[in-house]
Amino acid sequence: MAATMLVTGGTGTIGSTLLNILSLRGAPVRALVRSPAGAEKVRSAGAEPALGDFAQPDTLAAALSGIERAFLLSSPAEDQVALQTAFIAAASRAGVRYVVKLSVIGAADDADMRLGRWHREIERHLEDSGMAWTHLRPHSFMQNRLALAPVIARQGLLIAPAGEGAAPLVDTRDVAAVAAEILLGDDHQGAAYDVTGPEALTHARMAEELSLVLGRPVQYVNAPPEAARDAMIGMGLPPWLADDLIVINRQIADGKGGPVSDVVPRLTGHPGTTWAAFVADHADVFREASR
Repeated sequence: MAATMLVTGGTGTIGSTLLNILSLRGAPVRALVRSPAGAEKVRSAGAEPALGDFAQPDTLAAALSGIERAFLLSSPAEDQVALQTAFIAAASRAGVRYVVKLSVIGAADDADMRLGRWHREIERHLEDSGMAWTHLRPHSFMQNRLALAPVIARQGLLIAPAGEGAAPLVDTRDVAAVAAEILLGDDHQGAAYDVTGPEALTHARMAEELSLVLGRPVQYVNAPPEAARDAMIGMGLPPWLADDLIVINRQIADGKGGPVSDVVPRLTGHPGTTWAAFVADHADVFREASR
């Protein structure tokens, strides 16, 4: 059966999970990849690979041929407005009827975060494209905390500049599950969904859950924003992205972490993943980081 859905970002955390869900549901799906290695990865997930690159719009026509629905996701980048709008234009030319876009919580023209402003600009391009659309605006990902695993494992510290504020972090597996339901359904066109976890937790509470699962104390340290920014850049993040993450953490510290939404249970029929469940699922990551 010819593929009628195209997933971009199919080798990433959300995209690879989405491909697995769609394949298990029997949906004919194609995944855009930039390399033969990526092609092999998506093929193993049951998807048909198609070589193409947002930065080279002329490579997208073949990947979009025969596609009715597309999932739009690309990694954070300073040129992501140009990249994603190029994809939107190519999808429109190819006759795609419906695009589900992964955006970000708080996307708005006047957002404090660059990513929030950039995603809203892309959203508007999609809304004006003539294609049907749905925007998914997930909160910060639980998976992002895995980058802190070495310090958690070796020093017993969860370090973040988030103060005592709480936020409903979301598991990327739940984001993918929501995306699958939308791509497979017909009731979500023209909607924008905030996608969160099932509970708003402080980082102190997250540290408590880590302590319980790992069987040793983990303490939350509220880091000064400047030191946290320097540490992020030292980990390889570009300065603009580190700045955005500091903004997110400042909002959380100021009590603006956002409300819990019911999108995950309402659209998927199952409760969202709790932080405790996430930590239990990834306990080996935190333990292996100390070896």
